[in-house]
Amino acid sequence: MTEDGIKLTPLAGRVVINKREAITGSVFLAILINIFILVAVQALNVLFLRSIPALFWTLTALFIAADAVLCVLVFRRALSDANGSPSAPPYTIAYRHDGFVVLCHKNGAREYISAAEVTAVRAFPAKLGFIVNGWAYSGNLNYGKVTFYLAGGGKPIKKSVKYVVNCVQAANFIREVLLAHADERNDV
Repeated sequence: MTEDGIKLTPLAGRVVINKREAITGSVFLAILINIFILVAVQALNVLFLRSIPALFWTLTALFIAADAVLCVLVFRRALSDANGSPSAPPYTIAYRHDGFVVLCHKNGAREYISAAEVTAVRAFPAKLGFIVNGWAYSGNLNYGKVTFYLAGGGKPIKKSVKYVVNCVQAANFIREVLLAHADERNDV
């Protein structure tokens, strides 16, 4: 793969979400929301509302409406992720052989970072996002965000890219291979 005649080596891939798996994850999350609502209504009924039946039905109607809104939002989010930008590259992080790291964002935008400026790389698995976006579509791929820390004046500058498959392994690889080679080049 080339970019303006410069060779790119993909270092980390992007989570690809298909509609079926997004819907499966959304159904799972909707079931969890429904169970929570049911338990909350029953707890309120047992603890407080036995003497005021009208209030019980009012709160039950409010909880059902909130449940419907939450479930619609969950399905909408999952389907919008599944219908994401087809123009985005299938990778999130690549190394350009002229010494730059390329961060490819979901909307197709790219950031170029000089590999010599990178001081550290950290991975942040999206544990809550994994559930919110639909647990089924990523399998067991510990997807999340990879953050690059760049040498700056006093405070390091952070540059991040999201939806990285196997973000922990990708950050370790970049740290051990890319940064180690950059240190060796600087020592020579």
